[in-house]
Amino acid sequence: MAKTGRPPKDKRLLMNIPLRIMLTAEQRDLIEEAAKNVGADMTAWARPILIREAKRSVTKASEERNGS
Repeated sequence: MAKTGRPPKDKRLLMNIPLRIMLTAEQRDLIEEAAKNVGADMTAWARPILIREAKRSVTKASEERNGS
């Protein structure tokens, strides 16, 4: 019998590296509520925000170093 599941993910796209961030209870509650408001879990909500801001920060620092 043939498998009917999705094909395996490209290994470069596997998200298997955890990131632990210490928070207060209030901060966690706030993040959980924000995620819930858009129907996502905390990780799915936070990942694109963290990546977007990291890219922005790295680009800005690079431009400042290069005098742009």
